Amino acid sequence: MQNNYLMQDIDAIGLTASILATSETRLFELAYQEWYGQAPQQRELERVFLAYLFDGEVPCWVRAFTRQTLQLCDEAGMALPVPQSGHNVTLVVSPSEMIFALMGLGAACLGWLVGML
Repeated sequence: MQNNYLMQDIDAIGLTASILATSETRLFELAYQEWYGQAPQQRELERVFLAYLFDGEVPCWVRAFTRQTLQLCDEAGMALPVPQSGHNVTLVVSPSEMIFALMGLGAACLGWLVGML
């Protein structure tokens, strides 16, 4: 059962990184900043990211960030690809289309997402 949750987390991380057109490492940094309100120390970020890569440990703040981002995209009506565990996920809309779609959610949502980049 735990393996299934890990695969869902991996899919969500890959999809969110793809949507934001950034690396998974940068995604962890953005998630940390959103959760704690400050930039992470490089050593701490590396420790957490390596635990994710080698042990499958996904911090709660990464999980919360990916879920919030994907929920905003879903509410904006974006056609998100269906992730297939273990495969790279590609973005099906351009970043400009994503921003246009998010504008329909209001300035607060758009400001949150743009502020994360």
